[in-house]
Amino acid sequence: MDKEKRLEIMKDPNCGAFAVMGGIGYFALSTGLWCEGIGDNIFTVCMGYFISRSLSGAAVLTFPLAKNTGLAAAFRKGASQKLSVTVCIIGFILECAVMICVDMTGGIVTAAVSLICFAGHYINCVKNFGGISGDLSGAFLQVCELAILAAAVFLRKMNGV
Repeated sequence: MDKEKRLEIMKDPNCGAFAVMGGIGYFALSTGLWCEGIGDNIFTVCMGYFISRSLSGAAVLTFPLAKNTGLAAAFRKGASQKLSVTVCIIGFILECAVMICVDMTGGIVTAAVSLICFAGHYINCVKNFGGISGDLSGAFLQVCELAILAAAVFLRKMNGV
């Protein structure tokens, strides 16, 4: 399927069966991870919400655009590119530094997981859609936050708790 067809499908307001199944799967996985418990990693999971938004902002401002209209294009047009990217990067670095100071292992793992998600997000956006859109940016937030939560549960299980 070509990039234009994928963008056209994302623009369609109707919801297909796979979207419903994907949404149910996401919520089931998220609920299951929260029920497993994250123990002392609550701080890193909470910081993960800030980290995902810093990276999402950086992506909207630096990735190529999938189209010149839409939410991502509007945000980019209205922002001071250099200043906004600088704020996102400094925010990410400070958030990681605080996490590492509070919990070294959890902070390093959370930073690594979020950067892996960011790299995967870039590859997905460019390869499959020709660039970023507002929908893809929102999807990144969900995937990154779920990955950080999964990492926190994994760390807790590795510590034998």
